[in-house]
Amino acid sequence: MKQKVRYAVIGLGHIAQRAVLPAFAHAENSELVALVTGSPDKNRQLSRRYRVNAYDNLETAIDREKVDAVYIATPNSLHREHTERAARSGSHVLCEKPMAASERDCEAMIDVTDQNRVKLMIAYRLHFNDASGSVEDLQRIISLDGGSQPEIWGALHQAALRMGDASLAQQAQAQQAELKSRRYVERVLGIRTRSPNPD
Repeated sequence: MKQKVRYAVIGLGHIAQRAVLPAFAHAENSELVALVTGSPDKNRQLSRRYRVNAYDNLETAIDREKVDAVYIATPNSLHREHTERAARSGSHVLCEKPMAASERDCEAMIDVTDQNRVKLMIAYRLHFNDASGSVEDLQRIISLDGGSQPEIWGALHQAALRMGDASLAQQAQAQQAELKSRRYVERVLGIRTRSPNPD
C-alpha cells in the first residue's frame, strides 16, 4: 500500500473548517496529522473533532508529527511567512489563494521552496481544467442555473476563444464582469442587487 501524504493545516478559519478539514475524510492519498493555530479554543475543539494533535507552533507540529506537507489557510498577509517557515522545516506547501499580497512575496515563496527543495502549489481548483468543457455544455449549464455563476461565464469565454468565436467570447466576458461586480456589491458592500438577465 502506498504511503499517504501527512498534512498539517495552519489557519483554522472559514475555508479550513468548511472545505479543507472535512475533505480529508474522503482523501485516499492524504491524511490530516496536525492542526496549527494561535486560538486555544479552535485547537481544543478541532483537534477533538478530527482526532489529531493541535499546536500553536508550525515548526513543532512539522517535527513531532513528521509532516510531509503544510496546507496554508491563514490570512493572505501571512502566506509568505508560513510558506518560508514550512519550507525551511522541510515540508512541501499547498497554499490557499491568492498566493500572497505582493509580487515580491510570491517570488520569495518560490525562492525559499526552490532553495529547500520542496514543492509549492497554490490551491486553485481550476489548474488542470480545460475551460470546463465545450461551448454547448457550458451553454446548457447556464440555461439550467440561470446564468448566475461568473465562473461558468469565464469558462464559456475561454471555450469561445478556443473555437474562434470572438462575439460569443466578448458576450461571455461581459456577463462574467457584470456578475463579479454584482457579487462584490452584495458580499462586500452588503447591497442587494437584482438578478442579472443572462440573455
